[in-house]
Order: sequence, then C-alpha cells, then structure tokens
Amino acid sequence: MDIRDPDVKEVADIELDHLSSLTHRHIVSYKEGFVDSKYLYLVMEYCEGGDLDDVIQRQSRRSERLAELQIVEWTTQICLGLKVN
Repeated sequence: MDIRDPDVKEVADIELDHLSSLTHRHIVSYKEGFVDSKYLYLVMEYCEGGDLDDVIQRQSRRSERLAELQIVEWTTQICLGLKVN
C-alpha cells in the first residue's frame, strides 16, 4: 500500500488493528507490519501451497477439477473464518 496518501494510511492503520486482533484456525495470522518511506508491508503466516487463488490456478493449468468435497470443506472454513467477527 502506498501510505503517502493520508486516506490510504488511515485505512491501513485500521486494517493493521483488525488483522492483529484476529485469531482463528481458519484465518491466516498476522505476524508483524512495518513501513518504509512509502509502503506498508505485512508479514503473514506462511501458507504451504500458497493461497486459494494459487491452488485454483494450478488446477486450471493442469486442466483438473477440484474435488467437490474439497470445495465444500474450503467453503466451510471460509464461512467459519468470516463468522469470527
């Protein structure tokens, strides 16, 4: 995020506060954040295999479909993570 814009900086501060307060097994955890002269950087928990988009893209390149049961499981985890707040 380019935090030179005061509006962006304000949103970034709110986001940092929010991320740092979330703890749930279905939410990638926030580790720390830091700022240089221009950008805000977030350090998040490592996710082996990448994020959901990475998984979908890999399957697409292989022309393979995700198993329906896997999709249901991930959807359930996403909903449980959203329910935290």
